[in-house]
Amino acid sequence: MTRDPFKFLDAYSLEDADLFYGREREIEDLYSNVFQSRLLLLYGASGTGKTSLVQCGLANSFHERDWLPIHVRYDKGLLLALDAAIEKRAKTRPKPGASLSQRLASLYLDHFKPVQLIFDQFEELFTRGDEAEREAFALAIAEVLAPDSEASEVRVLLIVREEYLAACTPMEWILPELFANRQRLERMGRTAAERAIVEPCRVCGVEVKEELASEILDRLGARGPGLGGPSGTAGIELTYLQVVLDKLYKRALAASPDRPELKHEDLDALGSLDNILGDFLTEQLGAMPDAMAPTAEAILKSMVTTEGTKKPMRLEELLEELPGLECEAERAAVLDALGRLVAVRILREKDDAGGYELRHDALAGKIFERMSAMEKDLLEIVARLESRLREYEKDGDLLDATMLRRAAPFAPRLGFKPKLAKLIEDSQREAKKRLRRRRMVLGGLVALAFVVLAGFTAWNVRERNEAKRQEGIAKANETKAMEQEARAMEQEQKANANAEEARAREQDAKRSLAEIAKIYATEGNKARDHHDFGSALLRYRASLDLLENQAARIGAAETMTKSRPERAVLRGHSDSVEAFAITPDGRTIASISEKEKIVHLWDSVNGKELAAQGCRISKCLWLPFLCKNDSSFNFSVYAVQYF
Repeated sequence: MTRDPFKFLDAYSLEDADLFYGREREIEDLYSNVFQSRLLLLYGASGTGKTSLVQCGLANSFHERDWLPIHVRYDKGLLLALDAAIEKRAKTRPKPGASLSQRLASLYLDHFKPVQLIFDQFEELFTRGDEAEREAFALAIAEVLAPDSEASEVRVLLIVREEYLAACTPMEWILPELFANRQRLERMGRTAAERAIVEPCRVCGVEVKEELASEILDRLGARGPGLGGPSGTAGIELTYLQVVLDKLYKRALAASPDRPELKHEDLDALGSLDNILGDFLTEQLGAMPDAMAPTAEAILKSMVTTEGTKKPMRLEELLEELPGLECEAERAAVLDALGRLVAVRILREKDDAGGYELRHDALAGKIFERMSAMEKDLLEIVARLESRLREYEKDGDLLDATMLRRAAPFAPRLGFKPKLAKLIEDSQREAKKRLRRRRMVLGGLVALAFVVLAGFTAWNVRERNEAKRQEGIAKANETKAMEQEARAMEQEQKANANAEEARAREQDAKRSLAEIAKIYATEGNKARDHHDFGSALLRYRASLDLLENQAARIGAAETMTKSRPERAVLRGHSDSVEAFAITPDGRTIASISEKEKIVHLWDSVNGKELAAQGCRISKCLWLPFLCKNDSSFNFSVYAVQYF
C-alpha cells in the first residue's frame, strides 16, 4: 500500500518535508524574516497554509540544534497555555515567583538553543479572550522582548488570520514593533498549486493523468499561471484543494491499492466542487447512525465561535456544554460520537488531556452555516455570558439589566450550564434587590417630596401672612410718616413765622437802636453847639456803641477839631494823612498815611509822637482804636473808617 500523498485538513509537520511543495519562496522569506527582529507577525487568509508553512517549511529550514520551537495554542488563556508549554519542555524547575523572562532564560540554559515561541491561531486571543487578557499578554511579551530582558535568546512568532490584523492594533501601544516585521502569506498561485498536486504524488508513487492537475484547478476556479479566482479571490483555496485530492486518492486507492492513479473520470464523478467541503460534512453526518447524528451535530455546533471559527474544547467542557446529559448512557453516546467524528477526520484530538477541535476553520464556517438563527443567537448569548462569567469569577461583577433582558429568552436552554444559570440567577436576585431598593428610595423621595411640599406650603402661608402683616405695618408707617410730615410742615410754617417775627423784632430793635443812637448823636450835637465838648464826645461815643452811624462819627470828628483848636501841630508824616482815630478817653490820637504805611500815635494834650509802627494798608483804610493797658498799646475790637 502506498503512502498517502495528501494531508486532507491536517497541517504539514516536520516529517512531511518531502510532500510539502509550492511554498519554496515563502519559506525562504519566512526564514529570513525570523532573523530580522525578535518579533515576527505572519498573517494571511484562512486556508492559505500558515500553520504548514511554519510547522513544516520553517521547521525544516533549521537544524534541530539551531532552535527550540515552543508551539502555543489558546487554552483557558494564552499566558496559561504558554506557562504549560514552558513547563513541559523545562528540565530544571525555576525559582518560585520567577518572571516569564527568567523562566524562558532558564529554558534556554536547559537546552542551549535559541527559543522560538510560536503562537499559532493567535486570533483565538480575540475570539475567546477579553481585553484585560490581551493587555496582560502584550505586557508579558514586551517584558520578554525588552533590550535588558534576561530572555535575550528568545524570539516570538505570531500567526494570525488577516481579518484579525486590525484587532491587534491596540497592542501596538505596548508592542511598538508589532507590525515592523511582518509577512503576508498569499493564496497559492496556479503554477505552485500544480506542483503541490503532482510532486507529492510522484514521491508516493501515485500516478496523475495528464492535464488532471490543471483540470482540478480549473474546476476550483484558479485562472492563469499566477493569482486570480472566480470572484475576486486570489489564488487557490488549499483547504478545498486538499479535500478534492483526498477524495480522488481514496477512489484511486479503492480501485487499485498497489498502483493508485488519479483519473479524470473520478474527478467528473465528484460533480460540482463549489461546496465540496460542505458536501463532505453532510456526507459524513449522513453516514452516521440515526441515533448518533444529532449528538454529533450538536458536538460540532458547540465547537464553533460566534465568528464562525473553530473553538477547541476539552471533554469535560463538551459534556457541560451539551444539554440533556443526565445519565451515563447519554455521556457514552457523546464519547461514541466524538470517536466517530475523529475517525472521519472532522475532529482531531488536540492533545493527551482530552482536548478536541475541528480540523480546520473552513469546517467551522460550514458548520456555522448549518446553524439556525436561533442557534446562532444562542451561541452569541452564551459567548457573551461566558465572558461575563469570567468577569464575575474575577471581580464579582453581575449582569446588568440589558444583558438580563437579552438572556431572558434563552434562559430555559441554559439550564445545562450550571455556572451560567447560577450567574443569571444571582444577577436576577440582585436586580430584584436593586429594584426593591429603587422603589424604597423612590418611595422615600416621594415622601420627602411630600414633606418638603407640605413644609413649603406652610412656609408659603407663613410668608404670605407675614407679608400681609408687613404690608399693614408699612401702611401704618406710611400713614405715620405722612402725619409726621404734616407736623413737620406745620412746625416749619411755625418756624418760618417765628423767624419772620424775630426778623421783625430785630428790625424793630435796630430801629429802636437807630432812634436811640440818633438821640445820642443829636444830644452830642447840642452839647457840641454849647461847647460842652466832653459831653458831646461821650454822647457820640454812646451813639456809636449802640449803632455805627455817620452822624455820630462826623460829629465826633468835628468836636475833636473844635475842642482844642490848634493847640498843637502833629508832625511826623512825610505824606498826606489818610485816616486818624482817637481813643475813648481822648488822650491818644492815631494817624496813618497810605504811602508811608506807618501808624503814628500822638499825645492829644501836647501833640508829641508816642510811637510809630509799620503796617499793611489796602485801598480801604481801617485804623483801630488804641487803648492804654499796662503801659502798652493793643488794638481794640472797634475800628473807625475814614475816607
